[in-house]
Amino acid sequence: MCSNRTICSNSENICACRYSHNPLYESGRLAVVLPGRILEHMKRINGQSKKVRRPKRRPTGKSRIDACLSSKSVEWNTPRHIAELAVSLLGTVDLDPCSDSLVNPNISPKKWYTKADDGLSKTWCGRVFLNPPYGREIQQWVERLDSEYRAGHVREAIALLPARTDTAWFRVLRRYPKCFVNGRLTFGNAKNTAPFPSVIVYLGTNPSKFLSKFEDVGDIYVLMKLDPQHANDVEDTRNRRKLS
Repeated sequence: MCSNRTICSNSENICACRYSHNPLYESGRLAVVLPGRILEHMKRINGQSKKVRRPKRRPTGKSRIDACLSSKSVEWNTPRHIAELAVSLLGTVDLDPCSDSLVNPNISPKKWYTKADDGLSKTWCGRVFLNPPYGREIQQWVERLDSEYRAGHVREAIALLPARTDTAWFRVLRRYPKCFVNGRLTFGNAKNTAPFPSVIVYLGTNPSKFLSKFEDVGDIYVLMKLDPQHANDVEDTRNRRKLS
């Protein structure tokens, strides 16, 4: 056992002094590893410890992304230019069931409901603009819009939604024309853009007008279903091209 207890492991009965004259150890390039622990790189000749750099600790405050993805941030106020295009397309907006304000809404419909009014419990009709909360409850709003439109209560509608194409609620709207917004939107009075892409969905009988209004906002996609005869013609064309 070494007499220099400052650099020995009494519990493991292994001494580190044997390495003190090793050139690699003196240069700080050799670390002595004992069972269950790692000794710091030390310069033993002068009896001075070599300082070990510790990684800088990150700030404890929440980042912008953390704040955006928190449960407190499920409401995203409609950007002004999107609201103006929606009004230009729909003309008179009869209902906004998810209004951001009771006094000064960013969409000026004939009737609007705020969170306190619980728009899901109210009657929907006419031309509707929908920008629902983006939390788990979004599926209820999307399903309600789809059912009211198919029932004929809602004549025409625009919905501003996050482009979460992998979700079940997004597939509810697969039959309707969509504008996938270029880049990321800046919602409300936020200084930064949202951490997710957006999509604008049109429910109505005038998709060409929807295209003319929103084609500069993003790419427009429409679901196409081929009848069996058309599908066979397409397959025959592909086969002929392969043979040629």
